[in-house]
Amino acid sequence: MPTFDEACFEFPDKTPVAQMTIAQCNEEKIENTKQIARLTKYLTDQPPALNNVTDPNVLLKAKIAEREAREKELDKRIATANKWSDSVFGGNAGA
Repeated sequence: MPTFDEACFEFPDKTPVAQMTIAQCNEEKIENTKQIARLTKYLTDQPPALNNVTDPNVLLKAKIAEREAREKELDKRIATANKWSDSVFGGNAGA
């Protein structure tokens, strides 16, 4: 069974997504994408076990799904922040 750092499964204690800036969301998305790639690398090509206790992929798939859900949350926050910015600044902030 592959070995990997259990700490990679923990979300850092950060600002809630609803309070994050676009830059913070983008930064976390980059880290999240790296972690998904790292976890995906450890998935084995073995057929699934009859029970989830001995299947090495069950935990990895759960953590990958958790990270993918977090990424969708970040995408939603970025879209919301962009809409707000466009409505307040007319879409030409910094121009």
